[in-house]
Amino acid sequence: YGASDYYDIGNPGVPPYSAPSSGARPIPVEPAPDHGPALTDHEGGCECGAVHFRVQGKMRDSVVCHCSQCRRTHGHAPGYSKARTAELTIEGEGNVAWYASSKEAKRGFCRKCGSSLFWRVENSDGVSVNAGSLKTPTGLNTARHIFAADKVDFYEIADGVPQDPGSMSGNPVTF
Repeated sequence: YGASDYYDIGNPGVPPYSAPSSGARPIPVEPAPDHGPALTDHEGGCECGAVHFRVQGKMRDSVVCHCSQCRRTHGHAPGYSKARTAELTIEGEGNVAWYASSKEAKRGFCRKCGSSLFWRVENSDGVSVNAGSLKTPTGLNTARHIFAADKVDFYEIADGVPQDPGSMSGNPVTF
């Protein structure tokens, strides 16, 4: 197992993946990127392009959810931002399938490619938007981890962002 022929590791002096890492220099901690000022115009969509959306207004910073339902839906803990319903426009809305994932909430997916795009509480004035479906730069930060007590055992939450063991209902992240 040597370095692959289809990519270059690009860092001379760092042993290839297959070499043992004992004795290697520690990887330095990188500073968080500067996201700049909050944006008031966001675009995003699904993988296949059948659904495109635009938010004309400020979006809430991202909240990473570690609940088992989100993990099963995404394959890992997803980050969700939030938009005001009145500021969200969806092109290809007929391609969004809404699944009632609980008595209170629905999840919106692209009917064609299966991309997970939205999560909304019934009779709410906001729609949570999968932060990964947004075009970059987003101008967003990760504000909180929720359902951290429900996370799986193969990763650690080590970014220094506040964690809630359950929902954030008692201390919501606002716009």
